[in-house]
Amino acid sequence: MKRNTALVMVVLFLNTLGCATQRTAESMKIVEADEDAVKKCRMVGETVGSSMYGGLFMQEAGKNSAKNEAINSAANMQATHLVWRTAEGGFWGGKAVAAVYDCRLKK
Repeated sequence: MKRNTALVMVVLFLNTLGCATQRTAESMKIVEADEDAVKKCRMVGETVGSSMYGGLFMQEAGKNSAKNEAINSAANMQATHLVWRTAEGGFWGGKAVAAVYDCRLKK
């Protein structure tokens, strides 16, 4: 009985690892920058990503999944750069907020 319960727990845990938000091909072109790098770029908006990963052991995964969601959203906004406002993981999940810029368009 204990062996079956442990096996079920391992399978459920491994199953959740495959559900994190992955970056799209377009989002790989987004440059994570600082404020100085985007001074002459046009801000096109803000993006927010979130994740349900949390608890004691999945906080970093929650933060990374939220960041990936935000970067994917920035790519959908035709951005070239983003500047993180916040990116954190917590017991109840992850959240990431970034300002989004298009550096092909100058101010």
